[in-house]
Amino acid sequence: MRRFVNETDLDSVDLRDFHRILIATDTANYIGEEIKSDLRLPQFVSATSPAPEVVTNELLITVEDPENSETVERIKRYVANKLADL
Repeated sequence: MRRFVNETDLDSVDLRDFHRILIATDTANYIGEEIKSDLRLPQFVSATSPAPEVVTNELLITVEDPENSETVERIKRYVANKLADL
């Protein structure tokens, strides 16, 4: 699952639902600064059976300038504080 949200709408999002959080310029350009990433590994089943598919939920926060260091630090602080409070 991939969800886009503006920085101003972050309060309405439960960040625990997402394995990766990134900053992007818009919905077409979602390669940006990574804010949070949880390692997702497939479950080991056996050598003869395939592992179930690993689903990674991504939250992409759209901002005007994803390369602006102040913006990146502000969002990193927000995400860290929000996750610490949950």
